Amino acid sequence: MKSKLGVPLIVAIVVGASVAAVVANYGTFFPRQWNTYTSPDGTFSIELPAKPTIDTTPIPMGDGGTTKAITINAAPSSGAVYQFGYFNDDRLSSKAPDDILAAANRGSLERIGATSTKETRIEVQGYPAMETQAQAPGNASVDTRMVLVGNRLYMIVAVAKEKERDAETIYRVMDSFKILSK
Repeated sequence: MKSKLGVPLIVAIVVGASVAAVVANYGTFFPRQWNTYTSPDGTFSIELPAKPTIDTTPIPMGDGGTTKAITINAAPSSGAVYQFGYFNDDRLSSKAPDDILAAANRGSLERIGATSTKETRIEVQGYPAMETQAQAPGNASVDTRMVLVGNRLYMIVAVAKEKERDAETIYRVMDSFKILSK
């Protein structure tokens, strides 16, 4: 008995299976568009998973004043955004690094309404740093790394809808940050 499956049906099944395989492995077939950003003054570089945009943002300081932070943003999808920022403040070099990192961490989480779930004191290239994982409104996860270098504070932030949190991308971004000169 001959099968009634015709060539068009077999082709449709093969094409459907191929499309399903590509969708299931999208990240393998179409990896993120990684871009290395090097600061104009040559002090640092960082890799981001999408084309970055650069802004200047006022941020509140603990003493009630504000300072301008340079922010570099990359949004590889509608559910995830990576932000890298830094600012200089001469008062930073006269305070204890752990106090500065704790205050900056607290302030950044309060600003977005997030609650810390894990904080770890680390070093990056010999400089004091802190990593934090937090939960934000809207079922979002927040991962941060702050690094203090003299009177400059660097902040790396990844915010993603919980189901779009990609630890591999988050740590690739964070670990790509390099201090090139002070």
